[in-house]
Parts: sequence; structure tokens; C-alpha cells
Amino acid sequence: MRSIRLKLASTFVRDQHHNLSRVPAKELVSSLPATNPLNWSRDPRKSAIGQQGLTLIELLISIVLLSILLTVFTSAFVSGIKVYQREFQTANLQSENRIVLDRIISDIKQAYNVEDTSDSDTLVLALPAIDASGNILYEATGQFKTDYFTYTKNGTSLEKEILPDASSSRTAITKTILDKVSNLTFTYLPDLSSAEEVEVRLITQDQSSGKTITVNNLGRGVLRNK
Repeated sequence: MRSIRLKLASTFVRDQHHNLSRVPAKELVSSLPATNPLNWSRDPRKSAIGQQGLTLIELLISIVLLSILLTVFTSAFVSGIKVYQREFQTANLQSENRIVLDRIISDIKQAYNVEDTSDSDTLVLALPAIDASGNILYEATGQFKTDYFTYTKNGTSLEKEILPDASSSRTAITKTILDKVSNLTFTYLPDLSSAEEVEVRLITQDQSSGKTITVNNLGRGVLRNK
């Protein structure tokens, strides 16, 4: 009985092989199921196009964000530079103003008289003449020999003029000692005719980044022996 079953199975396999051998190879391949276990794209160009579009969008977003950051950074940097320049110019203007004002106050303290030719815009001081060693020169009468210092505003410049006595060691000169002067005012206390003290207001101005810088200083000096 077992031998009969083996013969029947052998005969079935041989008949199936014989039938398959008669089918053309092209029809046999087309009959196979169209599977794609790796899920590969049948058109690689479509995949490349999709990836390219995504990269372009990301690039545009990055450019926009970078532009915004650069604009903010540049604006902050430029503003910082302008503030620094303005503060630097203000410090220089303040220093120059203060140095000249202190020089005027020092001359007032050395002067023994304010001349009648002085007014609110011009200060004329009478100082004792000195020799090369800095010693005071006297007339035969015992009075000081006199050097005259004049401070006046000419346009936006502050000028100093020295008219020395013939025997003085000082040199006659007229020179600009400060620029950018917007206002120079002299006030005589108690008044011009009997001045014992002089108040000086010196205002200078400059431009920085389209803005006006103003320095306003006030000083007082008491005349010699007053």
C-alpha cells in the first residue's frame, strides 16, 4: 500500500514539472506577485525632488532668521559706537572748557585791578609785571609795573591778549585759547567800578552724531589783595 502511494506522488510531481516546462518564462515571471519589500521608489527623481524642496524651505527660513539677527546686532553695534563717540567728545569738551576756565580764574587771582574797559563780554586785568625769575617789578614810586591781560570772545573763539610792560619778561601776544565757544560772560562783584571778585561763565558746544553737546562751567576768582 505504501509503495502505491509513493508511485502516485512521484507521478504527480513529474506531471507538474512537465506542465511548467511548457509555460514561457515571460509569462511565468509576470505571474509572480508585484511585491517591493524594501519599499524602494520606482522613480528616484521624485524622491530627489521632494528632498530638494524641503532643503530650499529650510534654507530660506535660515536666511530670514540670520538677516533679522544681523539687523538687530548691527543696529545695536552702531548705536553703541555713537554713544561712545558722544561720551568721548563730551569728556574732551568738558576737559578743554575746564582747563581754560581755570586759567582765567588763576589770572584773576593774580590781578590787582579790573580795568574800566571791561564789560560783560570782555575782561581786562591789570597784573604786576614780573622779571625772568618771576619777581614782581616796581616803579620808582613803589607801585607795580603793569602787564595787561585781555580775554574776549571773537566769533566762536576765545582769545587772550597780553600787553606787557617794557621791562616785563612776558611776551606781547594775541592767541586763540579755545574754540567752539557759544557764550562767555563776565560778572563783576559788587560792580565793575569797585570789583573785588569776577564770576566767569564759559559755555562750549560741539556736534556728535547729529546731536548738540553743551558744556556749561562757572568759576569765580577774587582779585589780589582784596
